[in-house]
Amino acid sequence: MGRGNNSGPRWIYALIGALGVVAIVLIGAGGYVGHQTYVAKTPVSEEVASASPTSTKPWPTVIVATPTLTRPPSATPTPTPTFTSTPRPTNTPAPTPTPTPTPILVDRQELGKMVTIQYKLETVSVVEEKDASWIVRLFGDNRVVLVATGEVMAGVDMTRLADDDIAVDGTAVKIVMPPAEILSVRLIPGESWVYDRKLNILKPNWQLELQAQEQAETSLRDWSIENGILAQAEAVFTSRIEAFLRRLGFTDVAILFRGSE
Repeated sequence: MGRGNNSGPRWIYALIGALGVVAIVLIGAGGYVGHQTYVAKTPVSEEVASASPTSTKPWPTVIVATPTLTRPPSATPTPTPTFTSTPRPTNTPAPTPTPTPTPILVDRQELGKMVTIQYKLETVSVVEEKDASWIVRLFGDNRVVLVATGEVMAGVDMTRLADDDIAVDGTAVKIVMPPAEILSVRLIPGESWVYDRKLNILKPNWQLELQAQEQAETSLRDWSIENGILAQAEAVFTSRIEAFLRRLGFTDVAILFRGSE
């Protein structure tokens, strides 16, 4: 009974040992076949074939050059152009015309004035005002210097002619006219200007310019009369009317002025 029990494990151990030997043989055979296959596929040069299997020839040294990093030159920065905006012209709106009311006739006057001569004169008018108070005078005087250019017109006012001032006898005619007079005195705005103006700080007088204009007109009138503008106006009137009457057929024409008969 004791032998029957020990015979069972022995044959199992023997089987395992046999399987192990077979595995070792197979592994060895596989490695040898693989090695022969690799050798057959790899070409062997004559130099290597003739070399001794125990050759101690050193392996070639491979020198790998390390590339040097070269930085590209830095580019000079180009300044960015500045955009300058051109201002647009300001549109000036056109002024809105103000509607003018319908003109109203205020006065009507028939004129019969005949201008026969005209002067154009220049003058300088100076108007100065000094205050009575010495305290006010400490702050200066009011003064205006006006350079004025004006026109003086002289002639005869025909509306002053009466019926009995005209006498006709055939081809003879006698007319007694009113004397010549100054018909108009005016300053020319574009040719007159204030040359100098001084105003008192405490009591400025802004009316001095108007006074200077009136003074200039008076000066032009007086100068014209003193220099014979009325006599010249009567002479021109006589020559014009006499020539007109002679064209109408009058052969004897006498034209007189009141106060000079």
